[in-house]
Amino acid sequence: MIKIWLILLVLLGFASHTVNATSYSSSAEIDKMTAGKEFARVRLKVMGVYEECEKQDWYILEFGDDTRLPMYSMLLAAKASKQAVSFQLKGCKHGYAVITHVYNQ
Repeated sequence: MIKIWLILLVLLGFASHTVNATSYSSSAEIDKMTAGKEFARVRLKVMGVYEECEKQDWYILEFGDDTRLPMYSMLLAAKASKQAVSFQLKGCKHGYAVITHVYNQ
C-alpha cells in the first residue's frame, strides 16, 4: 500500500512539474492585441504551440498587479513600431499560455 502511495506522489510531482515548465515563443512582429479589465491578449504573426493550453491562437498578459504594466507598455510600443518581440511563457490562464516576460529583439 505504501508503494502505491509513493508511486502516486512521484507521478503527481512529475505532472505538476510539466504543467509549470517555462517555454519561449519565437520572435515575431505583433499581429493583433486585445485588452480588457483583467488581461490583454497578444497574437504574433508567427504563433507556436507552447505550454499545453487548450487555446493556441493568442498569448495572455494578466494585469494582476502594477508589475505587468511595463510589459504592456513595451507591447504597445513594439506593436506601434512594428518591432519583433518574443515571450517567456509559463502556465495557462483562460485557456491561453501566460506571458511572464517580454523580450524586444
